[in-house]
Amino acid sequence: MRKIIYALFLFSNIVPFFLGAALSLDECQSLALENSEKMSIADLHALIEKDRIREVFGLGLPQLDAEADLVAAGDAKSFHKHKKANAKVSLIVPICNFGGASNLVTAQEMMYESALLDRDRIKQEILYALNLTFFRLLEAKRFEKIIDESIQALDAQKGITKDFYEQGLVHKNEILTVDVQIAQLEQDLIQAQHNTQIAQAELNRLLGYELYQPIDIEDILEYVSWDKQLDQVLEFAKANHPELLSLQAKINASKYSYKGERGMLFPSIYAFANYSTTSDYTFPYTHGIDAGIGMQLSLYDGGSTWAKLKRMKKELCELEYRYQAQEKDIEVKIHTIFLNVKSALHKIPVALKSIELAEENLNITKDHFEEGLVTNTEVINDGASLLRAHSNYYKALYEFHKAKIDLAYFTGFLMNNIGCERS
Repeated sequence: MRKIIYALFLFSNIVPFFLGAALSLDECQSLALENSEKMSIADLHALIEKDRIREVFGLGLPQLDAEADLVAAGDAKSFHKHKKANAKVSLIVPICNFGGASNLVTAQEMMYESALLDRDRIKQEILYALNLTFFRLLEAKRFEKIIDESIQALDAQKGITKDFYEQGLVHKNEILTVDVQIAQLEQDLIQAQHNTQIAQAELNRLLGYELYQPIDIEDILEYVSWDKQLDQVLEFAKANHPELLSLQAKINASKYSYKGERGMLFPSIYAFANYSTTSDYTFPYTHGIDAGIGMQLSLYDGGSTWAKLKRMKKELCELEYRYQAQEKDIEVKIHTIFLNVKSALHKIPVALKSIELAEENLNITKDHFEEGLVTNTEVINDGASLLRAHSNYYKALYEFHKAKIDLAYFTGFLMNNIGCERS
């Protein structure tokens, strides 16, 4: 049975690799979250805060202590002959501390909630970086492809020019003009390939792969959709942004911590029971039990408790100011990015029209060249215009996706739904 399971595992993991299965955006996001060291650290931090809840909770539970000693007494000559053994077991049950322990427990629960929200924020940052790198790689691949296609088109043009030169229809400088342009594009191609390799290495790092491992990703660069309203986005951000939620949890924790610390100024009432035994003959009994109710009150501790309460008030005020500032910063950022999305979206149809125009101009120029009406310079210029038109189109697509990702990040959307939304 194990062999069958192992064979199925190998088949499911190796076969897609050889078949060249492209990784989707959702698959990349899942891999990034599974293999992120930052997520592991955030998980550990949340677990640490959860363990602290039990630590604080123990302050309000019964305490059981035991002690024992062996005492030698007497004059110098018979010191070792007089020994007494004592043992004592004490049980202390807290009855009331005016909310000191319960408030501290609630405060720590709020800190645990804040740690979980910080974990969501880390998750959001990972998804944000993954989305940006994913589309950056798609853009780099498109640039590499259009430059390569431009080189192929110029090679074909060079072949036509050679035929015309052999027929005496054009001068040799026409061939040299094409050669120079091809050499320049080959340099651009090398840079484009480097950009692709860099983007792929960055994506592999996020996925947990080896940096230079070849991967194929689903091409969704031309998937364009947008129907959001600014007021809806702002409302969602204020209710769901992980940084705001985390700050709110810390504010609540600070309030309960203040109440818990203030409870230390009031008496602590507790019940106690002691069982003791001794071998000292001077005591009226060798075994005894005593029980009762006690009260403990700190009359003066040098003013440290009052100073701590003043500090905690200031810390609470600081957190509230941070929350207000963060909320306003997020609102301004969302408003700016929302306009960037709309601007980038409107550039896309214009860029498409520019491609259509550049293609039409290039076809006309090629026909005129074959008729001897223009030189290769005009063909090369129109080819460069087409290359720029394609480049502007892919830049517009990337700017649109980047703006959408930025908006999702500052809205807190990526935390709530894996993947950049497509609706």
